[in-house]
Amino acid sequence: MTHLNELYLILNKYLKWNKSHLKCFALIMLVIILKQTCNLSSASKALPIKCLPQSFYRRMQRFFAGQYFDYRQISQLIFNMFSFDQVQLTLDRTNWKWGKRNINIL
Repeated sequence: MTHLNELYLILNKYLKWNKSHLKCFALIMLVIILKQTCNLSSASKALPIKCLPQSFYRRMQRFFAGQYFDYRQISQLIFNMFSFDQVQLTLDRTNWKWGKRNINIL
C-alpha cells in the first residue's frame, strides 16, 4: 500500500479532484503498471486491496464515464514527475467505443 499512498500524494499535488477520484485513479494507474495491460477487465483482477474484481471493474467504468481530465494539469504532473532535457511532441489518436458512443482522444 505504500506505493498507492505515495502515488496518491503525488497526484493530489497536481490534480484538483476529490479524494475518492484521486484514490481510484491511483489504483487504476497502479494495477495497469502491475498487470502491464490497459484492459480494465484484466487489470481489475490485480488489485492490491480486498475488493471483488467485478466491483472494481464497475468502479473504473464509472470513473472514466464521469471524470473530466484537464490535460493541462495532466501535462504539469508528467513534466514535474520526470525531468526532461529535451521534449519531442508525438501525436496519437485513440478511438474507443462506449456502447454506441465513440470516444476519440488525440
